[in-house]
Amino acid sequence: MTEERQSTLAELCIAKGMRMTEQRRVIATVIEEASDEHPDVEELYRRSVAIDPG
Repeated sequence: MTEERQSTLAELCIAKGMRMTEQRRVIATVIEEASDEHPDVEELYRRSVAIDPG
C-alpha cells in the first residue's frame, strides 16, 4: 500500500511561484489548523497575531 503525501498550503503557494514570507507562513499554518471549521477574516487575523504579533 502506498501512502499519498498531501502538500501543505505553504508548499502549494511556493509551487505557484509565491514568495513565502514568514507572515504568509503563519497565515497558511492558521488556515491549515482550521481545516474543520470556517473562521472569518477577523478570526484568522486574531489567531495569526497570537502566533506572531509582528
